Amino acid sequence: MVPDGDILDRLRGREELEAVLERFAEKIAEKIAIPTVPAAPALPVVEREYHYFTYPSNGTKKTVGKGITQIDFFTGKITLPDGTEEMLSDSLRNHEEPFIKSFMIDVDHDVVFWLDNSGKKPIDLDDLHGETYQNFRILYIETTESTTFFVWACTNPEAFLRRFKPAIFREVVNEFNVKVNPISDTGDPSVRLGNYAGSSTTYQTLASFTIPANYYGVISEISFTADSLARYKLSIGTSIQFDNIKVVAPPSIRLPPHDLGTAKTTTLQVKSGSVGGNIDVNGLISFKLVPSVA
Repeated sequence: MVPDGDILDRLRGREELEAVLERFAEKIAEKIAIPTVPAAPALPVVEREYHYFTYPSNGTKKTVGKGITQIDFFTGKITLPDGTEEMLSDSLRNHEEPFIKSFMIDVDHDVVFWLDNSGKKPIDLDDLHGETYQNFRILYIETTESTTFFVWACTNPEAFLRRFKPAIFREVVNEFNVKVNPISDTGDPSVRLGNYAGSSTTYQTLASFTIPANYYGVISEISFTADSLARYKLSIGTSIQFDNIKVVAPPSIRLPPHDLGTAKTTTLQVKSGSVGGNIDVNGLISFKLVPSVA
């Protein structure tokens, strides 16, 4: 057996040795320069670019006969009921995108539609049918009689034409971009606000403005109230943005910052639907006028 005194002596000796080693390590650490690793630069925040598709691609409407219209967004090919083929101005494949995420269909007769191999769904006439958070490539529309329709689709799962997202109008508004310089932060704010109450089945102007000479204009917002019997039309310059549109909720259209050149007219109109009936609606266009820079 080892005497108790020897054990205590050994323990004390070990503790003293560890203390010496710790102090030694601290002295060594003070003399050694530890290189500092620079922080990695922050990665830039890249906002995802969403892609929009319309059929017809010019934003008008298409009239087809009885049968099935197949719109293949991946290849950009459209096959009409009579067997003829057309091409979209763009395709998912061009952007290396796999699927359409949201879409809207506007029809003037009852139709049935389905996505890829999904089940069939009906759309009532004069309805704006839209769906979000989808994943599909091919849209089928089956018509039982001559039908006029418009299709809008997007790779953004939350976009929805009923909300009138501003990017829908980006291509058309670009036609009127006459300035090379960035849009000025200055300018004279202006508002056009109108009301129509009546039963006219021809268009009545709710709000309108024309860019005067030596100015360019920037539209801020276009909005109007909803009425189940009302049908709306919006024109920017010579381009009709939408026509004979029924809305179920008051939309507010906020356009991206593009310039409208001198003499361009923006007009928001309304009429009662084909069955007539009294409507009472308001419409508003807010914009600014900026002197042109020579």
